[in-house]
Amino acid sequence: MPNDWEPVTQWDEIFAWRSQMFRTIAKNFQWADPSMLSTVHDAPWSSVRMAKTVRKQGFLDVSALLLSQAEEREVNVVDAYLKLREQILTYYNDKSELERHGGLNL
Repeated sequence: MPNDWEPVTQWDEIFAWRSQMFRTIAKNFQWADPSMLSTVHDAPWSSVRMAKTVRKQGFLDVSALLLSQAEEREVNVVDAYLKLREQILTYYNDKSELERHGGLNL
């Protein structure tokens, strides 16, 4: 994993590669039980981690977009909590009262 201060483009390249690897693994193990396959598929964690990084770098709109596109299926409790936490932190900013209220409606 790159450092938090690395450019977003570097993070994007790494997560795009990871996403491709997860799709390849899932494709090769289509015969397996989906609940068993979810243990090797950490795409939800990857999405949340990328959203956290871009939020810390000040790209709040990108963070909100990444979190809204994160997959909802077969997400474990920890990943669901991390996603909700990042959504709250993304919408909680001093710049916009409207966004803050939007974050409360999650």
